[in-house]
Amino acid sequence: MRQKVTISPYLGYQKEDQLSEAWAGFNFRVYWLSFGGAISSNLDPAASAGIKLKNLMVQYNMDLTRSSMLNKQLLSHQLTLRFTTKAGRVGQRLLN
Repeated sequence: MRQKVTISPYLGYQKEDQLSEAWAGFNFRVYWLSFGGAISSNLDPAASAGIKLKNLMVQYNMDLTRSSMLNKQLLSHQLTLRFTTKAGRVGQRLLN
């Protein structure tokens, strides 16, 4: 039976050079719609929304983070398109 509603909380940590931050967030999916939100240990917010159809997934992400180079908060955007197909013979062997 296919799940119709899922909630997925997550925690993450990244450290690179002088950047060190933790993230806590969630993803919420209802049928083919998905929403998400997160906040960092620096209180930087992030959000996402998307749709997943049979052979296509479209996801929009945005976050508001502080740039250490510019010393100001910047709003960044990301749009992801994912096309899915059935795996070929080699792919089926790898999956099984």
